[in-house]
Amino acid sequence: MYSKKQIKGLLNRFDRDINLVISYLKDLCSKEKVLDLAKKYSSNPVQIQRDRNNFITKKISNGLIKELKKFL
Repeated sequence: MYSKKQIKGLLNRFDRDINLVISYLKDLCSKEKVLDLAKKYSSNPVQIQRDRNNFITKKISNGLIKELKKFL
């Protein structure tokens, strides 16, 4: 499960671009490999796996989009 601090960090990582964050979360839901996602988003594979564990349960966690929009 995610915390408000993790949501803020996710938004800051993508310069508060909600569309890019949503696209990233959808990619996390896909079966795409962690290393491929890390290359696509110029990120660390460990961070990608951590995000998958924190934000995704085979689909975008309920209420996550609403929480993201609260911080904008």
